[in-house]
Amino acid sequence: GTGLFDEIQPAIDFAAPGATILVQPGLYDGPIVFPDHPISLISSSGPEETILMSADADAIVLFADGLDENSVLEGFTLTGASGLFGGAMVVSESSPSIRNCIFLANHAIEGGGLFVLNGAPDLEDCHFLGNMALEALPKPEHLLTIAEAEVKVQEIKNGNLYSFVSLASKATIDGLGENLSRVKLMALINEV
Repeated sequence: GTGLFDEIQPAIDFAAPGATILVQPGLYDGPIVFPDHPISLISSSGPEETILMSADADAIVLFADGLDENSVLEGFTLTGASGLFGGAMVVSESSPSIRNCIFLANHAIEGGGLFVLNGAPDLEDCHFLGNMALEALPKPEHLLTIAEAEVKVQEIKNGNLYSFVSLASKATIDGLGENLSRVKLMALINEV
């Protein structure tokens, strides 16, 4: 079916498994919590015109409860968040597909742009710009925290994706290898 909503979360809560929610350009408040079944949340005009912001101290977008690659977020800017873990996004025990998104000026204790715990998100054509994690001091540019996770990142833009990777983490960066050490992963990312 179809429906008209002024806010994103009510549309998500109403969506049936496999539904696609098309979001018109505008500024929207989070948090956006994906349901326990797959949906696609897609902006109609891309990240430059469709912006998600946090109205409180929570991450802007949350994926949890074993979601797979059929849970999709595409074409949004996530900005202005300040939280404990994952300023812009938290992925917990899930493997969503994140495409054509901009993570801009988010702050957190860990994972200023993205915090992943026991998950394997697939990020494609995503930009990470000006995110900060306080736990990463004295290197506040660290923005991605991975714990017991596999993260696939394709086409990293603007060369400022730095990672803080916990022990026993597993990371795949555009086919460059698995079980990368923190130092090696940071070196590979900094070369992009």
